[in-house]
Amino acid sequence: MSSKTHYKSEQTQVQMFLGEIGSQLAQANGFVQRQSKLGGNELVQTLMLGCLEDGMATLATFCQVASNLGIEISASGLHQRLNSEAVDL
Repeated sequence: MSSKTHYKSEQTQVQMFLGEIGSQLAQANGFVQRQSKLGGNELVQTLMLGCLEDGMATLATFCQVASNLGIEISASGLHQRLNSEAVDL
């Protein structure tokens, strides 16, 4: 299995696992206060898949993973979202 196929398989599994739960938890703990391109579900997917791809992932790695998920975000934009609410999520 190629790494791209393996990554797609992991992405699908993470998306199925989280479903609406990630979004609901993000609103409940205060991470999501308004509609944005990077909601709780998307943040968790980005971080999980980034760590699966590279155990020493950087902000740039996570931004690339987000891009693969169809979410364009800069390293500084992602850094701003990594706050105490994101940690609680």
